[in-house]
Amino acid sequence: MTGAPAPGAVRVLAHGIGAQHDLPLSPFYAFAGAFAALFVSFLALGLLWSDSRFTGDTAGRPLPAAVQRLADARATRLTAHGLGLAAALAVVLWLLLGPADPDRNPAPGAVYVLLWVGLVPASLLLGPVWRPLNPLRTLHLLACRALRRDPDTGRPLPASVGMWPAAAGLLAFTWLELVAPDPASPTALLVFLGVYAAVHLTGAAVYGARWFDHADAFEVYSGLLGRLSPFGRVRAVPSGPRRLARTLAAPAEIPSTSSTRDVGRYAESTHQTPRATPSGRTTGLHGHGRRRPADGRLVVRSPFNGLDATPRLPGLVATVCVMLGSTAYDGFSDAPRWIATVQTSELGRTTTATLGLLGAVALVATLYGLCAGAARLVCGTLPHPLTAFAHSLVPIALGYLVAHYFTLFATEGPHTVRLAFGADRPPVPEPPLGPGGVATLQVLAIVTGHVLGVIAAHDRSVRLMPPRRAVIGQLPLLVLMIAYTVGGLALLIA
Repeated sequence: MTGAPAPGAVRVLAHGIGAQHDLPLSPFYAFAGAFAALFVSFLALGLLWSDSRFTGDTAGRPLPAAVQRLADARATRLTAHGLGLAAALAVVLWLLLGPADPDRNPAPGAVYVLLWVGLVPASLLLGPVWRPLNPLRTLHLLACRALRRDPDTGRPLPASVGMWPAAAGLLAFTWLELVAPDPASPTALLVFLGVYAAVHLTGAAVYGARWFDHADAFEVYSGLLGRLSPFGRVRAVPSGPRRLARTLAAPAEIPSTSSTRDVGRYAESTHQTPRATPSGRTTGLHGHGRRRPADGRLVVRSPFNGLDATPRLPGLVATVCVMLGSTAYDGFSDAPRWIATVQTSELGRTTTATLGLLGAVALVATLYGLCAGAARLVCGTLPHPLTAFAHSLVPIALGYLVAHYFTLFATEGPHTVRLAFGADRPPVPEPPLGPGGVATLQVLAIVTGHVLGVIAAHDRSVRLMPPRRAVIGQLPLLVLMIAYTVGGLALLIA
């Protein structure tokens, strides 16, 4: 953290490696091992992986019928809605009636630890868990029921909106967490949560419940991380006359003589995802080919298939870059040199820290934009290069989040729970793995996230790029992954 907020706020918000520089890990071995892992992965993929293997959100093995019924039961949905609403009410009451000292008030820990950090393991394990828990979605449903109105009714949401509201919401939340003079202040949290609720309830009233799908920062955050969950739902497709109409229209839209590359261009222009089999047969458009129909069932799947199905919406790149950039800023904001810069800046602490946060996000976005543009130049023709590979940044963001917030969640999470159950100033547990174990976990998290990103980018490259340029076209992305890896490790061991 930057600056000098209240002592309790410093303890509550000291994320992950905060004040844990000079970890017991050799910089040479960390950087050499990371570079070797990325380079070997790139070479192995180039030699052994020549066809796209990921099949998006139509792949997976259905879970047993009993599990399906339990997950889809009305009682399960009502329970999730009730838990989310009760937790939100408890946080508001703690902020209104609880002590101002964050060492005694569980509300800051509930927001910054249990919600923000807790959504990472919860979404990674179970998928987009915040959707059924979201108290704002529940309030919208209750209001619509009282007014006898369909909660999905509303104006069409402009396609250009995409995930931009979610990106803005994530940036606002991370500003409050990392830059605000007193982020653990009940007043600051109440104002933020009140404004946030007003904005999204108004959006839902105008556009319907679909507003939360793309605009609610925490739903989008949980949804992106949930793409890497081993559990998911296969995508529902139109049935009956609607599906028949789409099938009959397909030959007119894509001539049968089109090459795989032509189909790829068409699919990119419509944000669909074609699949090229070793025999040259293209799949993934209008339900043709080897992709079986999807019906919304719960399945066990490869996390790569969930990641491959990430919707390429406007604002996706911005959202992931905010996740990456804000976490990177959190890492270097505890560095003595940055603290001295903030404290002595003529612009003032808050302005300087704000510029630092925006600069970190802008740097992440600029590097990605340059490398995506370079990939398009190398490959010749690559429609929508920014969104084409944005999904490969999600595992990188996950690696950063795990590396930076593991110790926070392991120590402040139990502490917050004890406060919530009435304990007065309970002791904060020690990190579970010790300095060496934590350092190893952090490095492995960052390197693993980047290797997964390389795999996701490679599969998308061999699908979209001409075969002779698929490998060389990935070189700019490999450079990007190495740059992100070096930056992430530097934050850990510098």
